Formats: sequence, structure tokens, C-alpha cells
Amino acid sequence: MANWGVYMLRTLGIASCVDFTPYWATSTGGHFWQVAFGEAGENIPFFMGDDTPAEFFMRREPSKVLRITYSKQKESPASFLPEKDIPDCFLRRSNFIDVTNQYWKTSNIPITLYPAYANEKVSYVAVFNGGKWRIAWWAQVAKGKATFERMSCGVVYLPFIYKNGQEIPAGDPYLLKQTCEVEQLKADKTHLQTLKIEQKQNYLIFRPNAKYSLYYWDTVGKWILLGVQTPGAAITLQSVLFYDNVPRNSLCILIPEYSAGKERPFTVGNNGEMNWW
Repeated sequence: MANWGVYMLRTLGIASCVDFTPYWATSTGGHFWQVAFGEAGENIPFFMGDDTPAEFFMRREPSKVLRITYSKQKESPASFLPEKDIPDCFLRRSNFIDVTNQYWKTSNIPITLYPAYANEKVSYVAVFNGGKWRIAWWAQVAKGKATFERMSCGVVYLPFIYKNGQEIPAGDPYLLKQTCEVEQLKADKTHLQTLKIEQKQNYLIFRPNAKYSLYYWDTVGKWILLGVQTPGAAITLQSVLFYDNVPRNSLCILIPEYSAGKERPFTVGNNGEMNWW
């Protein structure tokens, strides 16, 4: 649909191209759409499949918004790295530019890698999408630190390195808040708390006798199971789940036995407050 819209405009002499987000940062999947350019060079984004294309707006946080270009871009990792050293994703292409800040509030994220990866030349950062971490952007590493530029606010990111065909978690998760503040999510296993999980409209509706597994992201680079609970056979608006020994400042995820990979991670505050991302 995006390509069709672009080709149609170009046959009419209207400058147009495709913008896309490879992955939504707070949901599943990704999206492609068209951009036309006005006489003053202004961007006019739209999608040919919409009933009201002139009312285009972004409803959720993108991992990145990229514009497909004709020319190869010297700033892309594919311009200076061999393909085998780049994760198998859109970053292996070199004909795109970053236009995220034209669509969403952005900020830079300075990330410190684990000491074992301090000498890497390039690091990548991922968002959680469709039940797994998916590489969304890249940055060069200097003295164990990498700054990822123009990242969408309101998103949790996880740094990776890519070696021998493997994507390897290389640091703690980082939360870039809507206010553009950066918070490192390093699970504090010296301060544990009991987590009370209630039903939440549009996020979590319990099913009778279903098993719900709670995990937190650990410094070993994977989800660690904290416990499995069931709400029982009789579900009411007051039904809750309780999990003990939840580390403070942790990134967690609740996976039901009927999972379709659409669950979202959440942070847990010192008072047990949950925020979903």
C-alpha cells in the first residue's frame, strides 16, 4: 500500500517517499506509510489505506521512524561494517535516514555496557515487541559507553552486541521516560517486595484457573521466573495475584499460559506501583 501510494504520486510529479517504523516500541508489529512534500519542502505524512489520510498521526511510541532514500547514507552502519557484523534486520541496508524527531518526542540515551563488552566498537539497542527483544538502533562504543541518539521517549530499551551471529544482551535495561529522563533499570535484589497485581483494562483480564508466571529481567541477560499464580475458578473485579521476593527497580513481565506474545513489560516502583511500557 505504501509503495503504491508513492508510485501514484510520483507519476503526477509530486515528490514522495516511504517512512516506516520497523517495530512499535510499546506494542507488536511495525508500520509503513507515505510522505509527500509540499512546495515549501514540508512533510505531509499519510497512508493510502485510511479513510481520512489527511488526519495522519502516530498513536503509539515508535522504536524509530526511518525514511527510505535513493542514495546510500554514509552514517548507516552498513556503510562501514561488513554484513556479518550487523544483526539480520533493516540495519543491513544503507538507504535510510532517521526522522524520528519529526513524529515523536525524542532524546539521547547514554548507556553503560557491562565490563565484558567495554571494548566493542558498536552496540545496538532493542525494544520489546511481539514477545522478544528486537534490534531498533545502533551506536558506536567508546570506553564502554554508547549514546543512542534521537530515541523515542516513553520506552524501555535494552543494549545488545552482535557477535558470531548472536544478539547478546550487553547491559541493563534503560527507561527513557515521557519527560525524557533516563532511568537505569538494574534489579535491586537486596531490597525485595511483595507485588500485588490487579486486573487492568486493556492490559490484563484474568481467566479462571489460568496460570500466570511473573518474570524479572536479571543482569545475567534473561528473564528469571519469580513465581506462578492462578486467580482461581471464580473471577471477580476484586481478583488479584500476589508474588513475593520481587526486586525493586526491576523490569518485569507477566506471562499467562495462553500467551500470544503480546504481553508488555512493566516497571515496579518502591511502593509497588506498576507502570506498563
